[in-house]
Amino acid sequence: MSEFNGLQTTQNLPELNDAVKRKFIIENRKTENYRGLSLYIQDSFDGDSTKIYQEGTSDEYARIKKEGGAFAPSSSGIGYQKIANSKTFGITVDLTVEARRYNNKSREFNEKALDLVTKVKKRMELNAQHYLTFGENSSYTDMDGETVDTTTGDGLSLFNSAHTLKFSSTTYSNILSVGNQVSMGAFVNLKDLIVNESFDDYGFPIELEPNKVISTYDTDNCMKIREILKSSANPEGANSGVYNDFGNSMEHVMLRHLDTDEQGHRDSTKSKYWLMACVTGTKEGWQAYHVIGQDSTLVTPDMVSGKDPRTLNYTYSSYGMWDFVILNGKGIALANASNN
Repeated sequence: MSEFNGLQTTQNLPELNDAVKRKFIIENRKTENYRGLSLYIQDSFDGDSTKIYQEGTSDEYARIKKEGGAFAPSSSGIGYQKIANSKTFGITVDLTVEARRYNNKSREFNEKALDLVTKVKKRMELNAQHYLTFGENSSYTDMDGETVDTTTGDGLSLFNSAHTLKFSSTTYSNILSVGNQVSMGAFVNLKDLIVNESFDDYGFPIELEPNKVISTYDTDNCMKIREILKSSANPEGANSGVYNDFGNSMEHVMLRHLDTDEQGHRDSTKSKYWLMACVTGTKEGWQAYHVIGQDSTLVTPDMVSGKDPRTLNYTYSSYGMWDFVILNGKGIALANASNN
């Protein structure tokens, strides 16, 4: 029986509020439902509605000092930058005077109230995953009709074969062409993009090692990924004793909304997408930020001032403020596999 049953009366509003709040806390602590958010560096707006993120870079190596001469000055500069702009998301549900009076309406409110407590966090997670879903494009139009920028600091799409560096003519790629479905060979190629195609803004190689394999819930893909990551021997080797270098080397992260359209409906053309990423929660990995102005928050009415005099409704609201910023494409790579 729902903990909301029997609480939909004006006299029991405090008990109803308490039940909704407890449900809100429980649901929002379920981190397994928010795997997309875990890929981002968590940060805050610090009281402002905008925040600038930029790459800082300098010479990689010391220079020789000649006798009697001065030490060489370090070359340093500010690399590419991106600006986070806080956006507010929210939703409401009304406890009507009819719902407080009639049992059948009370049951209807039960369902709405239970659903309300997760909607903001779910939207946050959808946004997090859609930066990857639409990462081959420079932008996409979300479910609200708003244009979402999916470029990195160099102005190119997140997944691009010709990313640029601020102080070097070197370019790098973080996308494999169509057809690279999950296999040992594709694992090698995708990992190579992160390990050997990562540079600082002066063109010096930097150390990045993928620790996540990211996929949709496609059954065949997931089975193949787990087989590669869990086998001690090479699963494609003719000899069962051939060592598997990928065994237990990375965590498999499945994202429910990676293969969905802007409305959150399944898009089967992306079901074979899979990625690798170096996720550390710091600048030492993929530099993508989830910037929070207000985390998912529940607002409940009170008996004195919480009732709308025009409708006699009590309104429950849930809202949050955030943005996502992807500074560069280093440390993440996409295999744009077809469904064939």
